[in-house]
Amino acid sequence: MLGYIVTAFTFIGTLIGAGFASGKEIALFFGDAGIPSVMIAGIASGLLAYPFMRIGAIAGGDVVTGVFPEHGEYAALVLRFVNFLVLSTVMAAAEYLIYVTLGFHGGAILTGIAAVCANAAGTKGLKIVNGILVPVIIILVIVLLTRKNFTPVTGKIKVLSPLLYSAMNVLSAGMVTAKISSRISRKGALCVSALIAVIVSALLFMMRSVIASNKSAEMPLYAVATEYGMGILGTVVIYSAIFTTAAGTVGLASKKDSSMSPIVTVAAAFLVSALGFANLVKYTYPFIGAIGCGFVALAVIKLARKKIRQCPCNNS
Repeated sequence: MLGYIVTAFTFIGTLIGAGFASGKEIALFFGDAGIPSVMIAGIASGLLAYPFMRIGAIAGGDVVTGVFPEHGEYAALVLRFVNFLVLSTVMAAAEYLIYVTLGFHGGAILTGIAAVCANAAGTKGLKIVNGILVPVIIILVIVLLTRKNFTPVTGKIKVLSPLLYSAMNVLSAGMVTAKISSRISRKGALCVSALIAVIVSALLFMMRSVIASNKSAEMPLYAVATEYGMGILGTVVIYSAIFTTAAGTVGLASKKDSSMSPIVTVAAAFLVSALGFANLVKYTYPFIGAIGCGFVALAVIKLARKKIRQCPCNNS
């Protein structure tokens, strides 16, 4: 059971990145949506995680090769572009956050340089940071929820936005989870999916409630934290999520075996980040969600038709 919990929290830890920590992606996908939409997103996150875990068990953790055995390089190129968009977005987030808290420009390029250095040094330390950061973000949300008057999660019933949100996150969270799912059986994968569905639903519900009155802000969670005298803590928590996301995506967006590629990638992302954090979230995240939907659909079809090549390590 402990293994199932670790796998579920690996998925959730990847899902809670800079977009979630800032509250902006929650405002984008759930700004005028009610409880049913939040529940749809949580359930969909659990359901979409299942095929990734099963393919990970069959294909030895390599989802891209498992789904695209003959043209994996094209799928890898698309995923590199997706991570480039995420990198550009979090660099724009760093620019905004550092400017509003410290009053100077340059946060994007400084964060990009630091991310390249962290990537060159190895990202094992980032896993430890994330292990601490995720509970801190959750605690901050809970504290803010208790400090302000409770805001009911009311609004429209949406289906497309929750599905796009789940598909967007499963592209990264599902890939990471698949790598540690080689020893998880079908029953175990179902248990992990159920845990993910419950926990993600609860997290989305809390975040949606906290930012309800500040959903139009550039960074809704930062705005709420500042309103209740916790601006410094909010800045530290959100920037930590920004940095770990940036450091993790630099390597994923760069060419393998090229020492200059991370530098070129960060330079290009810096130019794109000039479009602004809110604009990049608004226009790129739904696009990433659409790519995620296509990838998941193909993965499910191939899994159902047993087109995923068996790996000798499979013991399920």
